[in-house]
Amino acid sequence: MTEIVLGDVEPIAVDVRDSKGLPLAGLTDIYIRIYRESDNFFLDWSDNTFKSYITITPTNNRRLLTEVNSAGAPGIYELAGGWDTSLTNLATIETVFVTALQTPGTNARLPNPAEIKIRLAVEKVIDAELSSQHGAGSWEGAAGTVNVYESEPDRR
Repeated sequence: MTEIVLGDVEPIAVDVRDSKGLPLAGLTDIYIRIYRESDNFFLDWSDNTFKSYITITPTNNRRLLTEVNSAGAPGIYELAGGWDTSLTNLATIETVFVTALQTPGTNARLPNPAEIKIRLAVEKVIDAELSSQHGAGSWEGAAGTVNVYESEPDRR
């Protein structure tokens, strides 16, 4: 699993093979779709927000990948410019799955979905923790302990 900070630009590449395991070069129908686990929403690429699948037009629920270099890296397709994770409707920590798909073709063997954990920057996590413990506003003199962590805390 990959972990990134909200606002990062995440490079996305997919290794596409045929049924014999050989690279499939020259395809123009390889896409990715991003799914958020917490509410079963999908990314709407038109406004970079997660929404119910039925509310997103087919052209906005996926993004086309382009082949990196058919001679030097056959079968490797990438999202041009990467995925800008400047999302507007995200909780403190979210898990998303990036799924490669081929449409309308059916000859590609695609990898399993990739799991990505997206979190706010540490400073924003601190603010969210303080707000949840003491309410919004000034925390000067606030009592209590605030746990600062890079990833989810151990909940054993």
